[in-house]
Amino acid sequence: MHNKLAQGVYYENREPVLKWDDIAGYPGIKEKVKQLVSLPLVRGKELEKQGIQLPTGVMLWGPLGVGIKMMAEAAASEAKVKLVYVSGREILGKPKELREAFKTARLNNPCVLFVSDTEWIAPQPHADYSWPPIPPEGGGQGGGFSRGKPTSLADREMTTIFLEELDNISGLRDIALVGSCYRIDTVDQCLFKEKSRFNRKIFVPPPSSIEREYMLKFFINKINLSGKKYLNIENIIPKTEGYTGWDMENLCKDAVVQAIQNKSGEIKQEYFDSALERIKPWLTKEMTKKYYELYEQDCPHYYHF
Repeated sequence: MHNKLAQGVYYENREPVLKWDDIAGYPGIKEKVKQLVSLPLVRGKELEKQGIQLPTGVMLWGPLGVGIKMMAEAAASEAKVKLVYVSGREILGKPKELREAFKTARLNNPCVLFVSDTEWIAPQPHADYSWPPIPPEGGGQGGGFSRGKPTSLADREMTTIFLEELDNISGLRDIALVGSCYRIDTVDQCLFKEKSRFNRKIFVPPPSSIEREYMLKFFINKINLSGKKYLNIENIIPKTEGYTGWDMENLCKDAVVQAIQNKSGEIKQEYFDSALERIKPWLTKEMTKKYYELYEQDCPHYYHF
């Protein structure tokens, strides 16, 4: 019973369901994930024969709601392997379950082992989680708010266990280690300084207008109402600055609810205009700017194969 409970709440071991076509936008990021996660699982021996060092672990980072977990699952689907998903926030304070999750990955390889919210399990000491964060040199004021800030962080014992388990799977070609975090500066840098843990990074940036257009068209296409061809998407996109994928999805859901409330079999522009007034963007301009600054300040070598 304990094992079943742990797998259901703190981690999962299952066959992946999502495919790349189930994820809206980010074609360039998807291709990078395919190269660094799926390809080594499928054709790792060929890569090694060409003298290419396989990734030991890939850290995807970026704002909430951009589909990072979905990308890890789609990578597992493409490689036709199991997905072992560890919820960083849910497994806090549960060292036994954390070790159990990694053991599950070792027993079920080949697999993609995806650990979300790594800043919860391995927080950077004295990191500033506010937005915008205090500059590394310590100048200026702290951020004005704490959107996305973890509600609790692992103690050093839990972090040490996490590091030990990462080292236990080091060198196992049949386990593709993937992690995620919202800000790369809030994760303990020991995850990267030891190259046998995470030696590759992928930045999933705040959605640009092009990405938001991909997303909007994706979610509109899923709407089973008439009138879609009359929507002025070019008029909607500029009003969605700061929206992430889940904001774009909620925008479409709100418009559909209005259509149903009005007993209309047609989705109309006015429903989107009304929804735009209610669906507030997750990202502020300051957050978007800081994401790109953090990326520019990070070591570029981690972002190549």
